[in-house]
Amino acid sequence: MKGFVEDIENLAIRNQSFRKVLFTANDTQLVLMTLKAGEEIGEEVHNLDQFIRVEEATGTAWCTTPGSRPTPTPSASTAKQPRH
Repeated sequence: MKGFVEDIENLAIRNQSFRKVLFTANDTQLVLMTLKAGEEIGEEVHNLDQFIRVEEATGTAWCTTPGSRPTPTPSASTAKQPRH
């Protein structure tokens, strides 16, 4: 089985790229993103489950399912986690 075995937390903290792909498989893609204050990623469409880890931020993630209206995702809204 292929996979990605590195310190993702350290890579995320050091990442300076808006979007950096670390790993891609048939049904999976691991991507780091670093956004500046007020910056948005725009609308994205994913046909698979998506996992979001926030290192440090305050913001809102809008999630929808096909045919529904966008609503803020409570678990991702105003996420704030200090760096270790």
